[in-house]
Amino acid sequence: MKLQNQSIKYFLISFLIIVTAWSIIFYFNMLNEIKSSIDEGLENHKRLIIQNTKKDTSEVTKKHFDESLFTIHKIKKEEAFSVKDQYIDTEIYMQDADDKKPELEPVRMLITAFEMDGHYYQLKVANPMVEEDDLINELLWDVIWLYILLIGGIIVVNNFVQKLTKKFFLN
Repeated sequence: MKLQNQSIKYFLISFLIIVTAWSIIFYFNMLNEIKSSIDEGLENHKRLIIQNTKKDTSEVTKKHFDESLFTIHKIKKEEAFSVKDQYIDTEIYMQDADDKKPELEPVRMLITAFEMDGHYYQLKVANPMVEEDDLINELLWDVIWLYILLIGGIIVVNNFVQKLTKKFFLN
């Protein structure tokens, strides 16, 4: 086997390992950033809901998620004091334009509690999320194309350098 082919083989194996490790780290960093961004939006939405509820008490009890993606339930004082803001990944039934009936869709949910006029309420605020299997699939194809481009680039550059080397140093 030529030295050129040996060096390309080691480059390709090295790049496969590096690109694989990079894509795993990139996936978790991207997912963490998505969740952090959604959490900030949920925190803002929570404040707005509580402010609006104090102005207009008609939505003090809202038992079902609808287009506004939040619910409010009355709870006991002891229960309210034990609630800390909690962010969870869950699923709720939602209907897209292309769905015939509602389907379970992934959401990020903030569960919190607040007090208003001596009464205590639990607030659940949801925000749709990227489906992780779609994200993994898309990232996988992006990494495959990146790897193919790297292989092609290495081969082209290596062949070009080999030809230049032969031309200038062997003549």
